[in-house]
Amino acid sequence: MMTISADLRIQLVRKVASGMSRRQAAAHFDVSPSSAVRFAWRYEDEGTVAVDCQWESLHQTRPKPPTPGTMPTDPGLPNRPES
Repeated sequence: MMTISADLRIQLVRKVASGMSRRQAAAHFDVSPSSAVRFAWRYEDEGTVAVDCQWESLHQTRPKPPTPGTMPTDPGLPNRPES
């Protein structure tokens, strides 16, 4: 399995935020559609495109994401929609 760089993840999320479908963005960046869906979902849900450490996910509970307005935003990413 190939690791996809954070830079590529950010570019993909930007394309999706600008109106491109997740599948189109996947084809544009030559990644699997499931990866594009996962990256976009993770950004929308958690506000990050960082790699999730699978070992930690399996062996400890994840903290809840910060409440809106308390997390610093990355100026390179679009504002995520409020739930």
